[in-house]
Amino acid sequence: MNIRQLKFFCQTSLTGTFSATARDEGVTVQAVSKSIHELEGEVGGPLFDRSAPPRARMRVSPTPGERTKRRPRAARSSSRHTEAAMTRIAIVTGASSGLGAELVRQLAEGTFGPLDQIWTVSRHARQTSPLVRPFALDLTDPASFDALEDALRETPGARVVLLANNAGFGTFGDFADMPAPDNAAMARLLMLAPVELTYRTLPFMGPGSRVLNVSSVAAFMPQPQLATYSAAKRFVLDFSRALDAELGDVDIHVTALCPRFMRTAFLDHAGANDVAARMSRLTGFEDAGRVAERGLAAARAGRALCIPSASMRALYLATKLLPYPLALAAERALMG
Repeated sequence: MNIRQLKFFCQTSLTGTFSATARDEGVTVQAVSKSIHELEGEVGGPLFDRSAPPRARMRVSPTPGERTKRRPRAARSSSRHTEAAMTRIAIVTGASSGLGAELVRQLAEGTFGPLDQIWTVSRHARQTSPLVRPFALDLTDPASFDALEDALRETPGARVVLLANNAGFGTFGDFADMPAPDNAAMARLLMLAPVELTYRTLPFMGPGSRVLNVSSVAAFMPQPQLATYSAAKRFVLDFSRALDAELGDVDIHVTALCPRFMRTAFLDHAGANDVAARMSRLTGFEDAGRVAERGLAAARAGRALCIPSASMRALYLATKLLPYPLALAAERALMG
């Protein structure tokens, strides 16, 4: 879906086919205008093509009375090591191919600043750079979290400057027809793994550390025939933004990265090719290298949300403004 289609969709939703329903739900032109400005600041870029530069995202600092008295675990533990003794580590999960491999490549090239080690986590460990320390782990197995935490404890002066929670998979099709192990594995890999890894690495973070959680445009609204995956990615989005608000005072920021589909191994295993094809007609495909570049830049800048595609920022706006039945009807019409 391109910008013109999305603009037309938003306009007709308010003034055309869906106008009666929109009015019933309290959607007004004034609300749209206000939300556009607010959401542009939130995503750090324009929702529609125009020559004006993107608006800077604004962060409102809490008043002293609003600050919690107990500082985050990361802040309490960050003074253990001096700057000179630190081993600067980036951890990337799902690193064997696709977006994960691109993140590792760009990190090794210095995109995120100087690093001493890049820890890559995947089912099949490969050392692709002198900086890379590979871990062959299955993140659906709780023992993998213990293994990574133990490795950090054994590393002198370990400082995690970046945790990129990228591992995941999804399956298309009706929920009732899914093999039971698939739904359980998706829940563990897409939701439990980022929570566990973030919690276990926080004591090894400090001011300037970043977490990059890979969500998806599927998180913007519930997706039939992708029910578990879209719900899990919504969890990642909400978890990331809440954690960013908690940790921002100590200069640790969490970024939710919401890309479109990419031509990676993800679609080779997703199943239900007809559903995948129709979804890709709606969103289009995105280049994994570009997504990695935008995601790392957003994380380094401390932005809470990164939607690399302009058209998907417009979709994000539409799903914010329109009632779910209306948005779902429009999505189905555009998918054909």
